[in-house]
Amino acid sequence: MSLRARDGLAVLLLVLALASTLWTLPGTLRFLSSQHSAYADLTREQPNVVPQFQGLLPLDTERFFAARLRRGERYYLQVAPGRYFTGVDLPTAVRAFGRFLLLPAIAVTDPRQAEVILSVGADPRTLGVRLGRVERLAGRAASVARVRR
Repeated sequence: MSLRARDGLAVLLLVLALASTLWTLPGTLRFLSSQHSAYADLTREQPNVVPQFQGLLPLDTERFFAARLRRGERYYLQVAPGRYFTGVDLPTAVRAFGRFLLLPAIAVTDPRQAEVILSVGADPRTLGVRLGRVERLAGRAASVARVRR
């Protein structure tokens, strides 16, 4: 291959690389921006909490609940009926995520076994267990109630 042909090929490859970069740059910047938005609130204290993906149990609700639970305490997570996606109801989905988010407290499936009732979009007084004071999260349909024994 002649020197002129090699130089021409090098220029052509450089032009293609530049065109490819310019073609993909807007999408790349959108992706990087969305990643920054999703992960900007991570902290050393809560490195596994990604607010953008906490739709089932909003971050402020999760923090409200977690601050009122003690290690090993048994809780029942009451969630208003609804559909998450075909085949999975909202209460089941929220409880599945809640089991991880609310560790080291212990989720129970029967409110009569709980020491604390955590409610999202529902009234804990409808569960038929004796409750103490019910504390509500301002601006959210969420509450924490201690079960009286």
